[in-house]
This record gives sequence, structure tokens and C-alpha cells, in this order.
Amino acid sequence: MLLTFAYIIYTAIRARWTPKYRAEIRAAFKEYQSQYSVMFYPAFCKCGSGECAEKWDKDALSSDLCHNKHLAQLHMMSTFDATMAMYVIYPQQKIDVSNWLNYEDGKSLFPLYKVDGYQISSKSDLMHVLIETDLYTYNMDTPECCIKLEDYGLIRAWSVNKNLNLLLETDIDHITDFTTMFIQGRHFINNNLYIKRIQNVVVSGKPCIYEDSIKLFSPPRTKEAVIAFGKAAEDASELNKPIEITKFPGLIVRPQKDLNDREEEPKFEGPSKETIVLSEFEEKINEILSFTISPVNHNSKSDANDALPKDEETSEDASKSSQSEEEDDMIVKPPNVLIYTDTIDTGKSVKAVLRKVLDPDRYTIYNLTILNLPKNTWVDQVALVVVCGNIMDVIADRFVEYIIHGGKVLSLCSNMLHKMLPFFKTAEVRENELVYFSYGEWKRVRMMHDTFCYQASPKRNGFVENHEDARLPSLNLPESTSVKDKKGNSHLFDVKILGTEETWQNPSILLATLASSGGKVVFSQIHLERDPVEYSRAKKLYETLRENDDARLGIISDLLSTHLEMEINRAPAFKGYSLGYLLSRNEDLKWEMFKNLKGLTEDHTLKLGALTIRFYTSEEIHVTVTDVFLPIVTHYKFCPKNFSPQQYYQYLDTRELGQLVIYADVLTSSMYAMGARMKHGFAIIPRQQTHGRGRGNNVWLSPIGCAMFTLQVFIPRNSILGKQISILQHIVAVAMVSAVRSIPGYQAINLRIKWPNDIYVGKSTKIGGLIVQTLVDESRYICDIGAGINLSNSKPTTCINDVISRYNQKHQTKLEELSYERYLALVFNQLEILLDDIEKGNIQHFYSLYYKYWLHKNASVTVLTLNGEYQEAIVDDIDDFGYLRVNTSIMGVGTKISVHPDRNSFDLLQGLIIPVIEEDI
Repeated sequence: MLLTFAYIIYTAIRARWTPKYRAEIRAAFKEYQSQYSVMFYPAFCKCGSGECAEKWDKDALSSDLCHNKHLAQLHMMSTFDATMAMYVIYPQQKIDVSNWLNYEDGKSLFPLYKVDGYQISSKSDLMHVLIETDLYTYNMDTPECCIKLEDYGLIRAWSVNKNLNLLLETDIDHITDFTTMFIQGRHFINNNLYIKRIQNVVVSGKPCIYEDSIKLFSPPRTKEAVIAFGKAAEDASELNKPIEITKFPGLIVRPQKDLNDREEEPKFEGPSKETIVLSEFEEKINEILSFTISPVNHNSKSDANDALPKDEETSEDASKSSQSEEEDDMIVKPPNVLIYTDTIDTGKSVKAVLRKVLDPDRYTIYNLTILNLPKNTWVDQVALVVVCGNIMDVIADRFVEYIIHGGKVLSLCSNMLHKMLPFFKTAEVRENELVYFSYGEWKRVRMMHDTFCYQASPKRNGFVENHEDARLPSLNLPESTSVKDKKGNSHLFDVKILGTEETWQNPSILLATLASSGGKVVFSQIHLERDPVEYSRAKKLYETLRENDDARLGIISDLLSTHLEMEINRAPAFKGYSLGYLLSRNEDLKWEMFKNLKGLTEDHTLKLGALTIRFYTSEEIHVTVTDVFLPIVTHYKFCPKNFSPQQYYQYLDTRELGQLVIYADVLTSSMYAMGARMKHGFAIIPRQQTHGRGRGNNVWLSPIGCAMFTLQVFIPRNSILGKQISILQHIVAVAMVSAVRSIPGYQAINLRIKWPNDIYVGKSTKIGGLIVQTLVDESRYICDIGAGINLSNSKPTTCINDVISRYNQKHQTKLEELSYERYLALVFNQLEILLDDIEKGNIQHFYSLYYKYWLHKNASVTVLTLNGEYQEAIVDDIDDFGYLRVNTSIMGVGTKISVHPDRNSFDLLQGLIIPVIEEDI
């Protein structure tokens, strides 16, 4: 009886939370399913200690059927209860169904008993969902409690390994309904199959088919029959020919494309066979610091030894380089902010408020995931971690270690308070409690308090909002607390109350500081992350919070700047996007481009993906410039105010590169503006970008003063460079550094190259980077090169002109700072010289400059071998395709290993090279 009563209570509680779960699931699919995989799987860590983390990392992050499982990273997790969670995985996972079996529409008995159900619609949100079920629960009967899968989508294909796998084509509404039932505990579908995993995927290939005679024979619904069909499909796909099914004579499984029908694959000399996208080449590096790759805003420390090859620079240059390295190897505060939250919606709220209050030119904001946490390298690469919501002890321990070593944390309504201030107890649990509290100059502010009301012991009964006579004297709060690190050593934190709830005088905002390291954590039990809009359905509550919203933003800004030493957004509001200008010293180049530009309409409009551009002959344009529409003035009489074509062309000495330019003060991204085959040497130059793109899914900060461009170059496939096209990114990196260091007197300005495509000052501070996207047509590569480097902006790290200024002060020189126009022209000059030299057969000129400027020659690194053993190695050079090569010793024999970016991670900071093990599928 007691158990029954407990079950009723448990069921009631789950039912209460169902609408919230459903809304969260739907939001996840709506936002993430186009670029990520949303997966439903048992909760990450059941042991509470984190000991199961390693196994989960390897075995459960994505399905074994996904051929890019080895690239999967956890982007976000939402735990529904102790047994079930939703995970958002990047990149989107992919499966090939060539060795699967086609599942015909309509009623069927085999392999599943199903009736007519879901009808395909014309909705635009269709997706494919992989459902893994336990083959050993397969039964001929379908109990009434089982979910009818056909009610939620069209079953398109099926396969067998240790599971019976099903591919469902469905839409957001139906998959939301299906997964909601799954997390509620309904884990069985047709034929009593137990669901083990649900995950949306991208599908390639066509499943095998079996002859129509199967409808006549209708094989028995047994595990043995299902396995026999699955095995025949695997054999048919592998051998690419029809296969008879074992135990079912006359039944044939046939691949949808026989060998005789297969097109011959083109021969290709190089790293890829068809379309090469070098940004994917870069993404697969999958660096340990995956969330710190922001091409103009990175700080790092390197333990790697640095020695330039002596035969490639003069002794004078070496001396100057040594002086510059000592001068410029400074420590710069890192520009990354990490968010760790317990739900997707909370993560959105935290990111939204941080974007409002933090300096947008100083910081990039990333989500920290469970899989990133164990990698200690993030600790030195962030300025702030923001934690919100309930987290596991093993995760809290990571953040405690970070704080002890000098880190800064903002804890918003998180149980981390218990971890560091154990003398705080839970007074009660109350939902959506609106309270008065005070902090600094902000008095009697009304905001939402955390569900858990923490206060120093003894316990109180709760909040009383409007009764002033109910106030009690504040409890005595200890002025310090002792926290142990993972080695058992104690660290004494000073504790200070910053803000109090006014009725009971309970601490609502506290500060804990570790003087020895400078580590700090601010605890807020007030929901500073929540926008009033989140409560728009409760009119009175919404109006109250909206009246206090300026105070909310003021308080969190003050906490961040005063106590956590962050820089706050003090810039004027965004004034909108600006006109573009088509520039050239030769007007004929413009008309030549228009003549050859495919897709250009009669009214001179061109569609470039999400961006539409239209060319005008006058500045008198009666249209609004937006993030998706860019009007461009073409007449030579009209020039931009913030860019000098005269100065730019004065320094530009190229035949083609950079001769034809679109300039705009503000663009979404110069890379988004590409996408058409414009013209060899065509460039887009923005003064500022609102959505700059870094490598992979990272943000590219674009403050005023950052020199940015996207340059399109055409490389013949049969040329010297065309046969090793992936080395192009290294050539561009050399041009970006050589643009400064090739100027007489500037040789010792210590700009350096970090493999594969980052620009550093010395060994410590990243100031630039690049990405390359490459498409292939019949005879050439069309390469869009996106690059940016801090030129005259001291934020977020440092810049070229700062380095020049420091050099002048130290050496009593008078080197001029570089203007925006001059630097860009010099980059294009250097790049064209390098490309010309390579096509003349003098690729050694590029290599000599690359090794002169790079950071890694003779650097000591550790190679993690495929069998899990660590081995010391020395960085040697790059190979013909730009891959890093290291010298190592195996069984006493010296061996040179090429470290291909798509199978290894390289971490300059830790001196570690990690091969990525690709599992056999």
C-alpha cells in the first residue's frame, strides 16, 4: 500500500513537470536539429562521483552507427530526472544507410507489426531520427502499452547489429510528442521493442531492397529472421551485388545501385576527392581548447621550446627576434567567458544577459559542456565562468579547483553555494518567490528569488514580503570558510555579504575571495539572469519585473565589474548596417565582373545565400540596409568616409589580388557575403562585423580597429598549388605576418604563426587567424579566404600597433603605426608574390618564411599513441599538404609521423598531440 501511494505521488510529480519538459524538448529540436543532433539517453552520471564519465564519453555520446561519432562533442545537456536526459551534440551526427533495408509504407507484419498511421506532410521541419531498440526484447506480439511508432512518423529503413535500428522520418511536433512519452517512462514500441536511444541524424546512401515475393512468404517475426535479413543487407552492400537470404531460399536482398551502374570515381591528387571545404579540415582538428578559437581574441601560455632554423635568418634578424620575443611575450587577460547551466533555456537566458552587460569587443561567450570539463586546459583560457542551476558534485569540484587556482566564477541560483559555504542550509522550497532585496545603491528592488531559499542556520519559515515588523536581525555569518582541493589541502576564503533579502535579512548575494590566488566567486540567490519577458504570461509579475529591470542589469553589471574584474559594455547602441561601396582603380574591372557574374538579375540584384546584394549607381538609395540586404554603390565618384581608396591603392602593387573591392562600415560577415564565383582577386573589406565567423562554430570578434577581409582566389586544379591545395591556409598566414615583417625596420616586430592558422604576438597572445572555404568546379578551386587580425584595437588582447609602440619605446625608434588601408594592401601584395613564386616552381620561398615565423620548430610535444601510451616527440616541419610532422622513437628507431588535422588534436599550450581514434562501424 505504501509503495502504491509513493508511486502515485511520483507519477503526479512527473505529470506536473510534463508541460515544461515538452516545451524544452520542442525548443531544442526547433533551435538545434538543423546543425546539431538532439539525443535522448540515460542520464550521464548515476554514481554521483563522476567515475562513470570516461565510459560514457566513449560509448554513449553518439550511436555506433554514426560514421562521425569520433567528432561528437556535447554542446548542452538537460537532465529530466535521475534516469533520463536530453543531450545536444555537435556536429550533427551522420549515418550511411547503404547496408540497411528499405521499409515500405503502409501496413506490415515484418519486421514490425504496424498499421497505417502518420501521413507525411509538407512541413519544412522534417527530419530523420535514429531509434535504437534492444533486439533481445523483440516479440511477435505488441502489448497495448507499447507506443505505435507509425503514429509518429514514417519508418524509412531498418538494420540489425546488437540492436534493431529504425530510421524514422518525422517532424518537430510528432518527435516532441514521441520523446515526451519516452522520458515519462514509456520505453517500448511495436513488437515489445525496448528503446535504448533516440537521436536525430543526417542520412546518406540508399537502403537495400528485397523482392516483392516477401509479401507472399511473410517470414516469421523472430529474432533469427530479422538477423538473417540484416546480415544479407550488409553482405549485399559490401559486395555490391544481390544476396540470397539465409534460411529463406529465393528471397533476394539487392543494393539500390549495382556495381555495373556505379559511376567511376574521379581520380584526384590531394587530400580530398570531390568538394573540399577547408573550414571542415580545420574543424576536424577538434582542439582541446575548442571553445577558445576566436581568431582575434585568444591568450595562451606555451611551454613549448622555440628555436628558429638558423640557416633561414641572419644573425642580426635572430638577435632582433630574440629581443622582440622577450619584449612581447606578455600575459594578457583571456577573452573567453564560459557558461555552465542545467537546462538549455537557462543557458539562453544567461547568454542573453551577458551579451547585454559585457563588453562585446572584449569577450566571446561559449557553453562549457560535461565533456570539456575534464580537460584541464580550459582553466587558463577563461576570464570568467558563469554557473547556473543544480550541478553534480563532480562538476562543482572542477569549478572549485578553478577558483582555487585564481579563477573567477559567477554562481546564479546554483547549489554551488552548498559546496563552498556548507554552513548555509535550505530554508524551504518555494516557486517563483518575488522578494525585496538591496545591493549597493539599489534599494528595495523586487526580483525573483531562487526556488531554494538559502540562509545561515538556524532555519527560518520563509519570506514575508510586506510586513516590516516581521524583520529580524540578520544572522551572524561566518567571515571565512575553509575549502579543500582535490589533494586534500585546505584553502581559507574570506566571505562577505553584498546583498540581503529585506524581510529576514537573509544573504542573497555573497562574495568569497581566496587572497592567496585571487580566486573569487560571487553567489547570487536572486535570478539576475532572467529577463522579465520570461514571465510575460503572468501580467502582474511581468510588470513588476519590468519596472525593476534596469536595476537587474545594473546589479549584474556592478557585480561583474567591481568584484569579478570584468569589462562592461559602455558602447553606444548599435546604429545599424551601412551601405557598401564597389571600389577599383580601373572601372573596366567592375563591368567585367558584372558581365561574368552568374545569377545577376536585370535590376543588378544578386542572391548570396541568406544575403541579397543590389548594385546602385548613386548614394541616393531609398531602401533600408539590413543584415540580409546590402545595397552597393558602384559609381567611382562616391567614396566611403571611413576608408581611403587613394591610400589603399597607393600601397597596392598587385596585378589582381585586392584590385576589386566591396567595402562596408558594418556587415554581418564578409564570409556570408561570399558564396558566388565573383572574380579572382575579388575582396570584401568590412570595418566591423556583427556576426563574424571563426573556425567551426566559434565566434570571431570584430571590434573597430581589427583589419578583416574575405578574398576570393581561383587556383587551377592542375597547378602546383592545386595539387596540394590544403597548404593555402599556411600561405595566407605567412602573407599576414610578412606584410609587417617584410617592411624595412619592422623585421623584429615579433608576429608569429601557430599551426595551423593562427597569428600570435610572441608565444603568448593570439591576435589573428583565418579560415578558408574551397569549392571545386571542372578545372579550378574557388577559395574564399576569411582573415582578421588586431591592427589598432587594444581589445580584446593586444594589436600590431601596440606592439610597434612598445618596440619604439624600448629601442628608441620611430616606426610608424600601420594604417588600415596600408596593412590590407601589404597583405595582398605578399600573398600574390607567394602564389606567383609557387607557380614558378619556387615553393621554397614560402617554406623559408613559414619556418622563420612559426612557433613550433624543435618544440617538445607528447604524442598519445593509438594504444593509449604517451610518447615524447619533437616537432619537425609540415608536409606537402600542410600537416604537422613530428620525430618520435618507436622501439628505439627514429620515426617521422605526419599529424593529420582530421585525426589529431594539437595543443600548443600543453605540448600534446592526441590521435582521434575512429571506430570501425
